[in-house]
Amino acid sequence: MRHWILSILTALGLCSSCSAQEGIKTLNPKQFADAVKADSTAVVLDVRTPAEYAEGHLEGARELDFKDAPAFDNGLKSLSKEPTYYVYCRSGRRSMAACRKMKAEGFKVVDLDGGIQAWQAAGLPTVP
Repeated sequence: MRHWILSILTALGLCSSCSAQEGIKTLNPKQFADAVKADSTAVVLDVRTPAEYAEGHLEGARELDFKDAPAFDNGLKSLSKEPTYYVYCRSGRRSMAACRKMKAEGFKVVDLDGGIQAWQAAGLPTVP
């Protein structure tokens, strides 16, 4: 039993560092906002659904629905690989998956830890 519990804890520890191992930078909301502001070529990418986007999003964010795989893949084809993409979703799960896919295709990406929920909890603004 003890060995089983240690195995689970080890696996959880490995998963928590997955993004660092993959070379995907993950920033908390304040760091994310500061990085976007400091990067003159930043592209903020909202990978939520159109309905979620319409409920409120980060100012200037482009919407590219990760759940609609064909649309997401086609959307990536139209994006330049030059700028850094600052990616977010609702809670951070989809955006990390989107970042993995984008990084594998040669994009520079930064993920918002905790998604727009963390952003709003930090008191940062969204627009309708």
